[in-house]
Amino acid sequence: MRVCILDDERPALDNIKMVLSAFQDIEIMLATTDYAELLEKLPAAEPDVVFLDISLPEINGIELAERIDALYPSIKIVFVTAYNEYAVEAFQVNAADYIMKPITGTKMQRTLNKLFQYQVENTQLNSNFRIIGNQNGKFFIVSPEQGEYIVNENRELILVAGQQRYLLKHSIGYWENQLKPYDWIRCHQSFLVNINQIASFSPMFNSTYILKMRGNQDEIPVSRTYVQEFKRRLEM
Repeated sequence: MRVCILDDERPALDNIKMVLSAFQDIEIMLATTDYAELLEKLPAAEPDVVFLDISLPEINGIELAERIDALYPSIKIVFVTAYNEYAVEAFQVNAADYIMKPITGTKMQRTLNKLFQYQVENTQLNSNFRIIGNQNGKFFIVSPEQGEYIVNENRELILVAGQQRYLLKHSIGYWENQLKPYDWIRCHQSFLVNINQIASFSPMFNSTYILKMRGNQDEIPVSRTYVQEFKRRLEM
């Protein structure tokens, strides 16, 4: 699960980072004290969840959550605050959860359990999920099992299935979330791959790897950022 954190107090920010870092399935994409930096970097970070302080000096966290929800409705918001009087208002903006400071591992575990449950329910709702790709103005239905990889290429998102290439809508983060139940994995900032379509892989320098795909023998990089998750998913 990819997360971003915003808290205007550096000690509180560092504490949230420390607590989250203890959980294996969490990838911290951004931790900042500046809400403007958060908004600027959200598209590149592509988080599943934003942990958001409510009491910010320049903007109310509730208002900021509404802005994030309007721009990126798939992102879950978890409010972090020292004041419980915001609880009702927080859930009115459809927050996934609300954690009282000081943040502890026990509190965070309860919140993460809820977030992972949301993902499970979303997967169940999308059990008949199909990828719709555009090729020369025609739309094609591709099952997740057929696809080999998705690449962000020249600001376009391309699905590769065998010798076919399809133009996709949405962001690579959207597809990462949708395809995770079908054994797809993020291996690079610009690549998602179907684990079951990997023919072989070879170690490279700096603990990285090169993947070779089954259908077309294309070579896909595994960057250092994603090596540990790649190894974990392949049980290496």
